[in-house]
Amino acid sequence: MVNNNKSNKPSVAHTLYSGTAAYGKLTAMVSAIFGTIIGLVGIIVGIVFLSTTGGYTKIDAKVLSDSICIPTNKNKDNDNQSCTTMISYLNQKKDIDTEGIHYYKGGTLTVWYKTNDPSVVTVDNPHNKKTLGIIFLIMGIVIPLFLWGWYLLTRKYKAAAAVGGAASAINMVSNTFN
Repeated sequence: MVNNNKSNKPSVAHTLYSGTAAYGKLTAMVSAIFGTIIGLVGIIVGIVFLSTTGGYTKIDAKVLSDSICIPTNKNKDNDNQSCTTMISYLNQKKDIDTEGIHYYKGGTLTVWYKTNDPSVVTVDNPHNKKTLGIIFLIMGIVIPLFLWGWYLLTRKYKAAAAVGGAASAINMVSNTFN
């Protein structure tokens, strides 16, 4: 015997699957848009870091006098201090901030000076900024590519969208109770 009372109404499972997939597509699109904005910021920061690191030369400067250190906070430990040290390099004498590190007369201190303007000197290694610039640049490209790739997968495959939607919904509910 055939059941003729079947309606064209979708099952609860199908409705839940379709709704979860729609939510997954939406979260993938929003993530891709925000990821693109974050990626653009990463690219800009990377370019700034890369453009500010060039033209420095490393040299060992001679310490001309003991560092003068002054505590920068009034806690009982006096861990934070500002130290100024007189150094000599390339026939120049200069007081520089040694970032809380005390140096003694007659010692050496590694500094980086700007090649085209030797009066500009720093104890920070400018090449660390170059490495950070490369990392920001790569992440600024990779993150949006990954997120837009995921968005395209959710547009093409309903199952991927449903998994993304379910994971996002579960995450939202679990964060509510934490």
